[in-house]
Amino acid sequence: GGGEGGGGRFIFTSSAGVFAEQDGGVVTEGSAVSDTPRAARLLACEAAVTAAGGVVVRLAGLYLLERGAHNAYLGMETVKGRADGLINQVHYADAASAVVAALQRAQAGDTLVAADDAPLTREQICTVARLVSPFDARP
Repeated sequence: GGGEGGGGRFIFTSSAGVFAEQDGGVVTEGSAVSDTPRAARLLACEAAVTAAGGVVVRLAGLYLLERGAHNAYLGMETVKGRADGLINQVHYADAASAVVAALQRAQAGDTLVAADDAPLTREQICTVARLVSPFDARP
């Protein structure tokens, strides 16, 4: 759908990395944001987009079979962070679907989060990954 005068809708895909939460806790659209330089740059872009009537979709950690936290974790001798800490992720296909849904249904100025329905812990990510090839051969 378009806006008045036939204009279109603008979606900015940002990062859930703007959130201050770093200890594996729950994150929602209303969660506190970080004050790091990287977050500040993204938040400035988000503010410009929403001020102009666009929509922000903050994507959790993107993953595919070949790319994601599971690849990083299984390649490390020791994984940094709590084993029971939640990791918010979203599959690339689901991220694309979230952007399409935002184009169709979001309101001007919305800021949304796209993530899997059930976040996994660091330990669960490794356990589940080891059940499928090629990760089942990793220690």
